[in-house]
Amino acid sequence: MKDLRISVIIPVYNSEPFLRRCVDGVLGQSFQGSFEVILVDDGSTDASGAICDEYASLDSRVRVFHRENRGASLARRYGLEMSEGEYVTFVDSDDCLEPDYLKVLYSVIDESGLSVAACGLKSSSDENTPVTESFTIIPFEELMPRFFKYEFWGFWAKLYKRSALERIDFPEATISEDYNVMARLFSKERRLAYNPSGLYVNVRRPGSLSRQPLSKRSFEEFDNVTDVYHFTSETMPEYSGYALANAVGTVSKLLSKIKVAGTDEYASRQKELITFLRGAIGGIIVNKHLSLKQKLLAFKLMV
Repeated sequence: MKDLRISVIIPVYNSEPFLRRCVDGVLGQSFQGSFEVILVDDGSTDASGAICDEYASLDSRVRVFHRENRGASLARRYGLEMSEGEYVTFVDSDDCLEPDYLKVLYSVIDESGLSVAACGLKSSSDENTPVTESFTIIPFEELMPRFFKYEFWGFWAKLYKRSALERIDFPEATISEDYNVMARLFSKERRLAYNPSGLYVNVRRPGSLSRQPLSKRSFEEFDNVTDVYHFTSETMPEYSGYALANAVGTVSKLLSKIKVAGTDEYASRQKELITFLRGAIGGIIVNKHLSLKQKLLAFKLMV
């Protein structure tokens, strides 16, 4: 499509109850420029794939790609490769957008001249709040401490210049993968344009991956947070303490769950977790971002 401004990429996996609400919210945007909707059906086993095809048959802005299940992270990467817009935004298929989402974020990224613009999040139970036209530029020295406290860490509620994402690898692990990607993105871009209006509606389902009981997939969070710790230590050492604190929190959580489970099923990963803690013991002792209680728990779990 000529002069295509924005690509909205939606990874879809078994989202039948929520998918129509999500796609209708995207197609109903007040944005006057051109945009496309990329639906990546990631091996759904419910009616999600058929719903995607239905929208593509009714609206030329919608394109659908069906693929075998490989997880949301790689589905986003695939959608990025298949999309054509100058700018990109990601929407989870169980979330929805306020009507001015694209218009406001496009205005912010256009006026700021930056590569990443973000808006506020709200839950589905929050009341509507006024949409503001103003935005602020968050510098690197403010952005990174906020990021490592899990603010701005998600893929959603942001508009990106395509060029900012094309040089970044998307991990296959799908728990905290956005934390991994955003660490790399912010290490390069170093500033964020932010409009506080709550234009992205984040709907948390009980069955989301981060809330599942302990399983083999649970350790994907460990893979991502420790990867971020090593990356940060190499490229942004002044923030390595923040990254280590997050990694220790994740490792302690997983080790505690293994203990409660009382099984040898995760013995190899348990050994890997303990090895990480022991290797980082010096950094844990002096880490000002970990409380005494967190440090004591980590020491107890590594014995």
